[in-house]
Amino acid sequence: MRRFVAVLLAFATAVVLGCATPAPASAPPQAPDGMGGIGIRVDVGAMLGQTISAETVFFARLDAPSGAPEATRLYASNFRRDGRVYLLGVPPGRYAAVAALRSELVLTTKDSRLAYFPQSLIDLTEVSIIPGAVAYAGSHVIGIGMPGVCASDSDAAQLRHAEMLGPGVPKCGLMRIVLHDLATSPLMVVNGSVFTLGDKVYHHRASLRESNRQAADQDEFIARARQDLAATGWTIGTR
Repeated sequence: MRRFVAVLLAFATAVVLGCATPAPASAPPQAPDGMGGIGIRVDVGAMLGQTISAETVFFARLDAPSGAPEATRLYASNFRRDGRVYLLGVPPGRYAAVAALRSELVLTTKDSRLAYFPQSLIDLTEVSIIPGAVAYAGSHVIGIGMPGVCASDSDAAQLRHAEMLGPGVPKCGLMRIVLHDLATSPLMVVNGSVFTLGDKVYHHRASLRESNRQAADQDEFIARARQDLAATGWTIGTR
């Protein structure tokens, strides 16, 4: 019972503080032959507290060789720097961002929050990538409320991608979410890669606060992306 109460208190503290613990940036991968990439910025807010840059953004491919969107596979970004997040080294095609991960330090524990994009935001992030080039998918600010991705207030895309990233995990009803969190290990497997998440993992329905595709914003992102990916062989462009 004490641990259950501690979890609820920690969650309440997280809503108020939103204190980030970002991981250090790693070296960007070299541009492989025949592959492309995506650059994006997603800032994730809470009901209260500061906005935090996403540390990982997840993408879906919209034009798999079968001619339909890939229904069983998502792609996790593999490089970030100063809030700019990149997915580098994927086959050419049409992609869109579908979810973002941010982490925060709450007292002595690390919480991970997965925010699932509504279809309206997914449409704004769609890009077409070509070999050797990194397409810009925009800068976006999203909000999250209480944990939960429920059929009553989530769209089909949010429900689908939440189940892809957390298959079988309770995502509706705070009590069910907390009890499951107490009994399980915070690991997630995406496209063959294992992610170690925070001590507690929460799934959220995201809402769009702001989306910026202005020319000045794009030019600034591209200029910084060229510095981020210098000497790696990537060409930076638009979507």
